[in-house]
Formats: sequence, structure tokens, C-alpha cells
Amino acid sequence: MKQRNRPNVAILLLDCARADRLSCYGHRRPTTPRIDRLAEESTLFERAVSPSIWTLESVTSLFTGLYPTQHQTHYGQPNLDRSVPTLAQWLADLGYETRSATRNPWIVPETGLTRGFDTAIDIRAAARMGPMAKWARKAAAAGLPLGAIRNAWQALNSRIEARMHDAGASRINTSIEQWLDAREQSRPFFLFVDYMEAHGPYSAPEVDRFRFLPEGVDRETLSRVPLESWTYHADPSLLTPENLQILDGLYSGALSYLDRKIGEVVDLFERKGILDDTVLVITADHGENLGEHGLVGHNYCVYDTLAHVPLICRYPGAFPRGLRADRLVQSIDLLPTLEEILSSAAPEHSSRSRQGVSLVGGASEGDSRRHALIEYLEPNLDLIRARRPDVDLSEFDRAWRAIRDERWKLARASDGTLELYDLENDSGETNELSNVHPEIVNALCRELDRWVEELGGDNGRRWSRTNSPTGELSGEMRERLAAFGYL
Repeated sequence: MKQRNRPNVAILLLDCARADRLSCYGHRRPTTPRIDRLAEESTLFERAVSPSIWTLESVTSLFTGLYPTQHQTHYGQPNLDRSVPTLAQWLADLGYETRSATRNPWIVPETGLTRGFDTAIDIRAAARMGPMAKWARKAAAAGLPLGAIRNAWQALNSRIEARMHDAGASRINTSIEQWLDAREQSRPFFLFVDYMEAHGPYSAPEVDRFRFLPEGVDRETLSRVPLESWTYHADPSLLTPENLQILDGLYSGALSYLDRKIGEVVDLFERKGILDDTVLVITADHGENLGEHGLVGHNYCVYDTLAHVPLICRYPGAFPRGLRADRLVQSIDLLPTLEEILSSAAPEHSSRSRQGVSLVGGASEGDSRRHALIEYLEPNLDLIRARRPDVDLSEFDRAWRAIRDERWKLARASDGTLELYDLENDSGETNELSNVHPEIVNALCRELDRWVEELGGDNGRRWSRTNSPTGELSGEMRERLAAFGYL
């Protein structure tokens, strides 16, 4: 296939967007009318399962086609092995112009996730990393506690975002339009965007911020509601119905705003005459807990509130219009999907074999997977420990794996905990059945063991936790992670 005949590729990732909060996935609120319209002319995958429940592990899987056990990029080792080829590198080798835009602190050169992009726009850095970053580095060198630096940074961050109204989506969309206006048209492009508005603290303009809040909630009420997820894990008494209703409303409002931003990109592609020449993917890296299972944010579990993500694919001829595909799929399937569409094989690591299947046509019965795998290799407890050293975090201090088929889901923790759920009759995973169906537990445990062994096993690495990242992080990256609530 000649280079100029290859389609563009655009992956628009909605950070923290759980599938069941989009109206096209059945949410009771009209949160996503523009995405709903797009889904009507695309293929919507009903059972898309993320390989992990947080950004670093999940996006690395998206970019490599590998499960976390294979790529071994996690909180304790936040650096992708340079020998592992990425999606952007492959497309660049095919002649694509490659571009990313995000304010996510994990999608940076230090983690290896910008490898292969000709241009990687860091919205956070472009907007705020100047004098404040220099001050933060000097303060850290002088011995000022990280918590104090983080508090000062967040205070400034909040004031800036109060003026900007969002977490970077407007700036990202402006940059996309300016780039499309200026770029040379003879080469296809690969565009990757990670929108952060649905990530806590759920940033959106006031009209969206208040759209789905309970009646009577005003700014003063909002000011009393904790928006950082760690506070709920440190103090479960904050998990009140009132607080959780407000979190749910803010989250829905952020999705509503993001929906308009996605609509802007679709409209832009249409005006430019490139919509039908672009493989367009709308998805998420993971979901968000909003009080379910006593959890807030995206940590410490592998429930479907985090693992079930939207996946909508549009490209005429490859994805049937209006199809709602009900088969299990995962984001690692996107790379083999693009291989089929582009008629080109992506390079593989010599000892790490990809497990994905093509989704072209909506994943036919013969090509579909029997099981989906979810992994959470390394919990992040640093922030709670720094803020509340008195809190017992033992219930969170464990890794998780889960395996599921179209009905049953088995979750297994590194401390030996087993949980079994019948997703067909209990989609909320509230009725734990491991003692009721030991034969299903045993069968799924065997399948999980076989799968992990096939992926390379645990390489002798204990599942017991390291308490902080062991990979090399620059001072600047640590500042960004602290500002975003990871350190």
C-alpha cells in the first residue's frame, strides 16, 4: 500500500471515563449526546475491558499491544524498556507524522510513552511549568517537605484552572486545529490525545460543573466536599451519600463537557474533509470509582467500575456503521486492528508476544477472545502515607489480577484473596460467590495461571509491595506527579 493511501489514525482517550457513565452505554443521564451520535455511525464495543485500572499500565498496553505482566511498566518501575517497540514508532516508520497532546503526568519522555512521536505536547508544561517549576526545584533542594511544595503548587494550579475552566481540553483542541491548518498534507498522521477533565477533581466550566449536581448544591456546598480520592481512603466516614452524589454529579458534568470537546474534533475533521479518511477511536484508559465498594478514584481494585471502558471505532469499510458488538475486547486489540487496516505488520519484541486480535468488522466470532485479563501490578500508597501515617492501609497494599469471560469474573490478589462474580446477574459486583461455585473458581484460576505463565510469569518478582517508584524519575516529573496527586 502506498504511503499516501494509508488512512490517518486518531485515538482520543478520555482519561477515567467508565463506560456506564456514557449515555450511549445506557447511563440514565444525557451525558454524551455528541459521542452518542458518533456511535451511531461507528462500531460500539459493549464489552471493552482495560488491561489495567490506571494510566501507566493501561496506556503502555495500548501503545505496545502487551499486557502489564509483559511490558513490566508500573508504579514501582515506571519506565518502558527501550527494546519494546511502540505504536507511534511503528507508524513513524511507515511514514506517518506522529503527534500527541495531553497534560497527563505519566505520558512523558521519562516513562517512554512519548517515544516515536515527532511532537509530544505537554499541556501542563506549556501552561505552567516555568517559574513555578523553578521554584519547586529550588524548594525541594532546600529541603522543603514535598507536601508543602505540593500544596503551594495545587493552590496556584487551582487559581489558574479557575480561569481556564478545564484541564487542558480547550488548549488541546486549539493546538489540533492550528496543527491541521499548518501541516503538510501528503503524509498521513497519527494523533493521540489524552483528555484529563474526567480525572479528579473533575474540571469543567460552570455550566457543566453544576449541570448534574443535586438540587440546592451551590459553591459553598462544593467547597466542603473533598475532591481528592485519597481523603476517602484515609477517612471512610467521608463516604456519605451527600458527598458521593456530588462527586457523581461533578464527574457526569466533566464527561458532558468532554463530550462537546470530542464533538469539536469530529466537526473539525469533517470540515477538513478527513473524517472518512481517518481511523477514529474513542476510548478510555480506565474508569473511576464513585463510592462503589467503598472506593473513590482509580486504585486498589479490579472491579468493572475501573475495568469496563468505552470503545467506539469509526472507519468506513472496517467498522460497520451502527453496530453494537457484544464480544469481549481489550485495548491491546487495537494494534493488530491497525495492522489489518494498514496491511502492515508492526514489529514485535523478540521475547514478548502480543496477545491481541483484530477488531475489523466488529470482531467476528472466530476472531473473538474467550477471556479478558485485568492487571494491577503495583498500588500507590505514598500519598496517603505521607498525609496520614496513622492510617492502616493493609487492605489496599496488594496487587490484583482478574480474568473474566462473558459471564464470570475471578479476581485474585497477591495476598491470596479470591473474589468471584456473576456479571450476567450482578453487573455491580456486589454478591461475592467464590464459596458458592468452587468449581468455577478452580477453572478460572487454572486459566489465569496458564495465561500468566504464557505471558512470561512473574519473573521471580514478588507481589509484595515496594513503597515508592524504583525507576528513575527526574525532579521535574516528580513535581508533576505531586501536583496531580500521585506523590
